Order: sequence, then C-alpha cells, then structure tokens
Amino acid sequence: MQGDFYNMALELDAQTHVLFTTTSATRVYKMPIGQAEQHIQVTIQQGAILEFVPDATILYAGADFKQTMEVTLQPGALLILHDLVMPGRLAQGEFLQFRRYSNRLIVRDVAGLLLYDSVHLEPAAMNLQQAGILEGFTCWGSFYVVGDITRWQFDMHSLYQTYTGSSLKDDTLSAASLLSRNGFCVRILGNRLESIYAHFAELRLNLRVCLGLSGETLRK
Repeated sequence: MQGDFYNMALELDAQTHVLFTTTSATRVYKMPIGQAEQHIQVTIQQGAILEFVPDATILYAGADFKQTMEVTLQPGALLILHDLVMPGRLAQGEFLQFRRYSNRLIVRDVAGLLLYDSVHLEPAAMNLQQAGILEGFTCWGSFYVVGDITRWQFDMHSLYQTYTGSSLKDDTLSAASLLSRNGFCVRILGNRLESIYAHFAELRLNLRVCLGLSGETLRK
C-alpha cells in the first residue's frame, strides 16, 4: 500500500537448494500521492540453487510500485527466477490504469555483471499497446536462468532453440534471448495469467529434471 517499504535479504549457504514463492498474488493498491517500494538482496553461495518463483504482481488503478532485486552468485551457484505482471483487475474493467511501475533486476557473479534488466512504465505518458511493448496483450512475464551453467551441464542452446524467435501459441507470444554468458531469458505476452504460468511451470520442471530434482509442481 501507499508508503510501504519492504527490504528483504536472502542468503543461501553453499550446496543448498531453496524454493522461494508466495501464497498468492502481490496486490498493489491505489496510491493517490506516494508509492510503494520493495528491495530484495540475494546472495547465493557456492553450488547453491535458488528458485525464486512468486505469483504475479497485480497493479490496481492508481498503483505506483518500484522494485529492485540484486543477486550475487558465487562459483557453481544458479538462479531460476520468474516475474509476472497483470496491469489491472481485468474482470472489473481495470487495464493500464496504474500510475507507474518500475522493476530492476541486477545479477552479478565473481567475473562481474551478468544481467541488468530494467523496466519503467507510465501508461499516462506512453502508448503501452504499441508494437514492441504489449501489442494488444493484457499481461506479461519473464523467466530467467542465470549462473554457472557449466557446473550444472545445461544445454543452453537447446533451451534457447525451443523458445527462440517469436512464436504464437494458444493465447501467448514468446521469445528467448541468450545472455552474453551464463544464462538466458524467456519473455511471454499473454491474455491470461494462467497461460503464462503454465509455460513457466513446464520450463521450470524441465530444468528441475536436468538438475536431478523431483518434477513436482507448486501447490497453492
């Protein structure tokens, strides 16, 4: 809510595996004057795996939300993360009526910067429906795999080929990008959060199989 400031710090010990999720969507309420902020600091020690897979962020009309997440990876560490956004309560006719949404994701390892991903949206000041942004879709999500890919023996190019280019499937549009080193990202636009969740769940389960972990889905 307006004026809220959350500061979260997570540190994974070496050789651990942590699954971090939420019990439901993060709802950002109307803020006539101020904003809400959330800062997340993550350190993943050697050989540890973090799955950071919260439910979607829902931006109510008049919402103003700023989030920054900074991750530090030690050798052998791996980050699996997804982020989904619904820009309004569609069932109530609320769409792109939030005031502002800012989100930064910064990931570093011992060699330096791996990923810097920044979003800043203000519906009143920009056309979010244009080509290259929402293109007529109503929600969006990003999925990241970043870390010591060699240690975990991922075939990044095979995963990339599965999502590369722009592919229209069911009611979603997806594309993938390889990072310059040690990771890749998948973007999805959709008209239903459930469809994006399903794609991300399938990708996450495939990754867990590669890691030798059980293929269980999240129970909510």
